[in-house]
Amino acid sequence: MFMFTNFKQFSIEAFIIFMFVPLLFFACSSQDLEFIQPYQFINKDFESIAELPPLEEEEPVIQEPERSEVTNSNAIEPILPNLSSATSEDDIDETAKEFLANVSDFVVDLDDETEELLTGEARNLNSTAVDQLLGEGVELNNSILQIAILAAESSPVSSLFPSLILPQLPDLLINPSGRLTGEDEFGFDLDLEFVRVSTLVGSCAVAANQAYDEALGQLNNQRAIRIETANQNLNRRVAEAEARLLSRDQAALDEYRASLTTLRENINNNIDAANNLQTFSPELADNLRYYTLLYSYYYKYIIDLNYDFYLEYHERLRDNEVAIAGILLQQSLQNINNSFNTAKSNLDNVLQTSLNNCHNQGSGN
Repeated sequence: MFMFTNFKQFSIEAFIIFMFVPLLFFACSSQDLEFIQPYQFINKDFESIAELPPLEEEEPVIQEPERSEVTNSNAIEPILPNLSSATSEDDIDETAKEFLANVSDFVVDLDDETEELLTGEARNLNSTAVDQLLGEGVELNNSILQIAILAAESSPVSSLFPSLILPQLPDLLINPSGRLTGEDEFGFDLDLEFVRVSTLVGSCAVAANQAYDEALGQLNNQRAIRIETANQNLNRRVAEAEARLLSRDQAALDEYRASLTTLRENINNNIDAANNLQTFSPELADNLRYYTLLYSYYYKYIIDLNYDFYLEYHERLRDNEVAIAGILLQQSLQNINNSFNTAKSNLDNVLQTSLNNCHNQGSGN
């Protein structure tokens, strides 16, 4: 009876232990598997890579146009009051007489046909003719202009005329084919759809691929934002270059018109003085009219030349500013492209390492 009772108690205890131990192992096994699942730390590996460097562009230095030098001869200014107020040749001082004599010597040395042409134009110079002569865009009589250029640039009376010194035009950054100098094609030769390096399946491999896709999507978004910013910078710089062109051209036009106004006043003052001389010395009046005609033609010539020069100058500056903006864009696209490819290569390496780990832990499960 004693042995049977002991055996019965032992059997019950053994049964309880037999049923409990497997449950204990199952619980421990589940906790261990949950702890070692590799994809629990995969996301952090990918997230540490998915960040492109910020777009950095240094604003270009804007080159302002150099100024030309227009030097107006003041030879007639001291004598003009004397010529305007004189009532006879005796009232004309020696400086004024020498001035008019030098002009006369230049005209006398011309051939008869040229002198006749010059005389006719000079005697017809009045306020109406001056307005026509100084109209914006009016083409000068080339025959008279050539005489004026001869007098102003290569004759004994050249010191009586204004002079113009122009700066050198800037070199263009655009080659004859219309392309930017040094321009390269910066394309995006990217394998955006990653070819999986392994056929592993299972929760670990799936987690690795999902983390990779999410990180790559972030890189694509960041690249798109930086490209858009670079293009916006280009558009802004081009718009600013166009605005500067308009502003510079307007300033040049204002200066051009102001110069024409000053020239008109000078010519009319000379005509008034010549009309005064006409009352007692038609010869001296003709000499002053010769000078006034040649002076007005040459001054108008260099005013036009200066204005046209600056229109071209401003266009060159604008073209170079646009070219520089284009170069900056291409450099930025190249930098974005390189950064993207570097980051994507790192992602590829992390994915490969993760899949290898999955394989080592049992077919990706």
